[in-house]
Amino acid sequence: MLPPFWSGRWGVCIFFLLSGFVLTHSVRRPVPGRSRLSQYLMFVLRRQIRLMSVFIPLTLYAVWMNALPMPQTGPFLPDGYWTDVCKAIASPYVALAGVSWDPQNGVAWTLGVELRVALIFPLIRFLAASVPRFREKSTTDTVERGEGISSAHPTESGLSVEQERETERERDTNPLWTLQVVSRILWGIVVLYEWLRDHIESIPDIFGSQLNRDVRYSFFFVAGAYIYIHRERITVWVNTWLSTKRVRKSILLAGLLFYTGNATFFDVYPTVICFVLALSLSSWRRVLTHPVLLLLGRLSFCVYMIHSPYFALVKRLTLAEDMPFNNTLSRTLCGPILTSLLYAIPCYHMFERPGTRLLGWMKGRYVSPQPR
Repeated sequence: MLPPFWSGRWGVCIFFLLSGFVLTHSVRRPVPGRSRLSQYLMFVLRRQIRLMSVFIPLTLYAVWMNALPMPQTGPFLPDGYWTDVCKAIASPYVALAGVSWDPQNGVAWTLGVELRVALIFPLIRFLAASVPRFREKSTTDTVERGEGISSAHPTESGLSVEQERETERERDTNPLWTLQVVSRILWGIVVLYEWLRDHIESIPDIFGSQLNRDVRYSFFFVAGAYIYIHRERITVWVNTWLSTKRVRKSILLAGLLFYTGNATFFDVYPTVICFVLALSLSSWRRVLTHPVLLLLGRLSFCVYMIHSPYFALVKRLTLAEDMPFNNTLSRTLCGPILTSLLYAIPCYHMFERPGTRLLGWMKGRYVSPQPR
């Protein structure tokens, strides 16, 4: 059996890389106008709002369950079962309060990484996007007050107001592309370090005992702030670095040589992941923009972040094993993704559809009447 720690960790690796196909391609060749990442993150934010209306009661229910004594019945009842289920159900929002979990718990480790990013980063993106919109509104109000500036009137830079607004949108979007790329690289370094530490005893455990996991997240945000300050220089450097064919070939060759040197079962995952990473950095535009890969990346992102709370609820009702992290299917490359897709339809009908109806009902009930 594959330990929960490994299957959860590499499941997140695969999930991040698949969802990064769109990202990597767009970093190399920025899309003018509304960026693909901006649409993608706003889609995730809207999905999170729909899920939030149902997950808040589940969070309260999980907190209430955590106060009860742990059950003693069931053929597959592991140690700490009751606490793990409660944490898995409540993790999307309890994690924001800084609750620390054992990194050996695959479910908690997975949710602790992907759900914090899925919940926090779209919010930051939304706040960052609202600043230029507020400026545009102020400019529009100034024009309406009759200060003599029209949208077609050239400004000091020689561009029209609309062209300047479009330039500001692109300028505000490009650093976020770089932030996402660097955060993925930093996150991959941490995962690779943890993997090496598990195989080499002489490597110190700097991310486990000496530093708190929340400090690691804080490091990502500090790095993101630094990148935003030096966004223009870093954006040019990243685009230049990704356009070098020698760098892409070196990444592919070094990864294959490193991971195939000791061809054991656990080396299959990083070998494939390294190959996919090198492929995503390549210039194969047809592969990167293939509709199947784009669809699979979005499904893996959106479904993976809701399947664990749903399965935790199922495990609570059935007292079954943690199958998505322990069964034979998880040994394969597509195991974590397939087990996620298996729960896509029931997740939608149990969580997202009620949340959508609730938001629609609230919108229809509390919308302000239009003047006749």
